Amino acid sequence: MTHIKALRLSWITRVIGEREGPWKSYLLFHLKKYGGVFLLKCNYDVNDLNLKLSGFYSEMLQWWVEFRNHFADINFSPFIIWNNKDIRIGYKPVFYKTYLERVTFSLKDLEFEKDNVHSFEFQKSEGLNTNFLTWTALRSSIPKERLSSFPCNGEV
Repeated sequence: MTHIKALRLSWITRVIGEREGPWKSYLLFHLKKYGGVFLLKCNYDVNDLNLKLSGFYSEMLQWWVEFRNHFADINFSPFIIWNNKDIRIGYKPVFYKTYLERVTFSLKDLEFEKDNVHSFEFQKSEGLNTNFLTWTALRSSIPKERLSSFPCNGEV
């Protein structure tokens, strides 16, 4: 079984790479609503993703999470907001493409050192196209224990 996992995981570099192919287009099509290849950086749970993929791709995505969580020297995926199994609105993980396009993807980007109104006003002044309720819901969805383990040095 370890050999099969290693072979599946070796495809991750092919997915991330620039090379094109029908196999990659198929996977990227299904991952599009989750941010495409960006999903591989997220703290996702495969069961939360509404993907209709073959066993090969489903296993690859599942085993990637397991591998990264067990063997990565530095794992910033818990601090990425999008597709995070621990950050939910309406019992579902969140992904806002417009926020990601504005390079808002980690807990530090939500600016918890400011109150909700000031952080919202700052992000709007920086060009984030959002409304106050969406911003508030996102900030409120972050579990308190996640904030306490959040690195404050700005490296995430």
